[in-house]
Amino acid sequence: MECLYIENLDSSAEKIIIAGDEFSHLKALHVREGEQILASNGQGLLATLVVEVLDKRKASAVVLNFYEVPYPSERLGLALGILDNRERFEFALEKAVELGATDFYPVSGDFSQKHTVKIERLEMKAIAAMKQSKQAWKINIHTPVTVDELFNIITRKHTCLPKTCDNHLTTIYYADMNSTNKLQANNGNAILLIGAEGGFSDREEAIIAKSEHVSFSLGNNRLRAETASLAGLSIIKYIKSGFGI
Repeated sequence: MECLYIENLDSSAEKIIIAGDEFSHLKALHVREGEQILASNGQGLLATLVVEVLDKRKASAVVLNFYEVPYPSERLGLALGILDNRERFEFALEKAVELGATDFYPVSGDFSQKHTVKIERLEMKAIAAMKQSKQAWKINIHTPVTVDELFNIITRKHTCLPKTCDNHLTTIYYADMNSTNKLQANNGNAILLIGAEGGFSDREEAIIAKSEHVSFSLGNNRLRAETASLAGLSIIKYIKSGFGI
């Protein structure tokens, strides 16, 4: 069953009109009248729909049922140094979404060749990944932060989604090539910190060293940032699920 993003999806609706980009997506998927599709509003609401009528510019679908999906009890964020290669940076975001990350922090590092990102473009990539993985909640994409700012963020509650905030402490997990530690995941919110192509400067490494964090190794091979992001998030998810490693 394919999934669409319907931002104004409302649990009181009996019929949904699909137009614009999502209609184009529906057509590209070759969905036919009478077929069922899934819809997500990115704010915890899913719906099963049956396509009723397809015309040249829009489609109408009847609602079969709605599902309220609670926000994850523990947040999982990826703080990734802004990469010079946009496609690799966006790939990391897409995979973070598919793995269930709740937050994405572009990090403007001392060695970063780029210090800005196009939030609207990242939002589009994130929505596409959310649809691909059939999720109810859209990832929170934050404005770029420095390493200093990132560690300041974890000393206070998240403020991006007040209704979902909790009192869990947030642990920053730092994938460090010089570490020999195996990852021991803590309960509570987590942020995985990965550097850009040039890594972190001595100044930034000093900030990390002085701040509370959990450093761990991803093995002896030097990994690209997007590979380290995918591996690190997967390990954290696996350990926190209770299976261990």
